Amino acid sequence: MVSGSLGGRGRLLGLLPFDIVVSAFWGGLLLIHLVFMGRISSAGVDTAVPILSDIGALFVIAAVVIGTRRMSLSHRVIVRLPIIIGSVFGGFWVVGHTIHAINPYDMEAELLWFDQQIWGATFGEWIEPYSVAWVTDILQLCYASYYFLPLALFVVLYFKNRYQEAHILITAIAAAFLSNFLLYILVPAQSPYVIAEIPASAHLVTFQGPLPGSALTHWLRHSIEAAEFNMRDCFPSGHTYISLVTLLLCWRYERKLFVVMAPIVAGLIMGTLYLRYHYIIDLVAGALMAILVARLVPLWWQKSQGSSPS
Repeated sequence: MVSGSLGGRGRLLGLLPFDIVVSAFWGGLLLIHLVFMGRISSAGVDTAVPILSDIGALFVIAAVVIGTRRMSLSHRVIVRLPIIIGSVFGGFWVVGHTIHAINPYDMEAELLWFDQQIWGATFGEWIEPYSVAWVTDILQLCYASYYFLPLALFVVLYFKNRYQEAHILITAIAAAFLSNFLLYILVPAQSPYVIAEIPASAHLVTFQGPLPGSALTHWLRHSIEAAEFNMRDCFPSGHTYISLVTLLLCWRYERKLFVVMAPIVAGLIMGTLYLRYHYIIDLVAGALMAILVARLVPLWWQKSQGSSPS
């Protein structure tokens, strides 16, 4: 059964689980910014910018909920696609501009400890003597597929008229992205390739040189670095977290697409270490959270709808 209604209070308010996830994020972020307003101001950040951004996002979400509550589920889901895109990029921007003011204690040394127990260094340092250009190119391409994987699954589900599953997907992806951003505040840390170039932390990680790779790899790395103005975005690994949520739901709903997506995700996850973006504990945390979200969100939908999400 395809239905846009939720039970009880959700039906009256016209809320979808997606709306609750995104509203909780912006509401929680607003609370954090209000509580730590003094620290943010002392760090030279205009507190009006993050606070007004949080409030503005909440108003937009409220307007969308009110304006679409009489629509069919198919229309309500598609209208929420810009909301998740805006929340992902907006949330990353707002968190990135306040994270170090709220929590100035960088935790690279603590994250690096886990790598040292396994390889005696970061994975990137350990694998460096064996790095070859063609492997770098493939893994960098897989890594760059990060944003396109959930979008590809969404398009397939939506155009197959599987609106419940499409909603479950965007809700899970929103939960993964936005919880990831909040954890950046709790555990701020920069990538191994970043701290290797900072004099104060260069003693923690030492690379002999840049990764081998083609012009495409160098262009992709430069583009990613230019876009990631929030460099304290290691824990947990969002690439692992979001990609595994997508893959787990793909296994549940689209087995044929799963066959295509699985090797890309495997390369992406390997790339997080090989390409010097993450520490091993980042991946472990991201994977555990992905399993949790991919399990709980479909159950939430089932409970809210009173039917199985299939």
